[in-house]
Amino acid sequence: MLGIKVNHSDMQSIDPDYFKNLKMILDYNLDDLGLELTMTAENETFGRIEVVDLIPNGKKIPVNDTNKKQYVQLMCHHKMTTAIKKQVSEEDEKILMRATAN
Repeated sequence: MLGIKVNHSDMQSIDPDYFKNLKMILDYNLDDLGLELTMTAENETFGRIEVVDLIPNGKKIPVNDTNKKQYVQLMCHHKMTTAIKKQVSEEDEKILMRATAN
């Protein structure tokens, strides 16, 4: 949101469990972990799950040991910026409305 590139270590203070999962993806062979990931993220809103592409055609691009660093970076960016953009925008709007009401 501020134009600063995020990485997986930024996630440690926000969501330690999520950070551990991302670190595991980076530290181990994905086949050994039994993970079958694609370049997508899941957003849950009011109990509804929406799958979003992290890159164009992300649903069709498997994550492997070659591109897993890109996947982790994109997931962090998504979770810390894109996924909360609507909530932040709504909060900014509320603050602006309060400020202009006075």
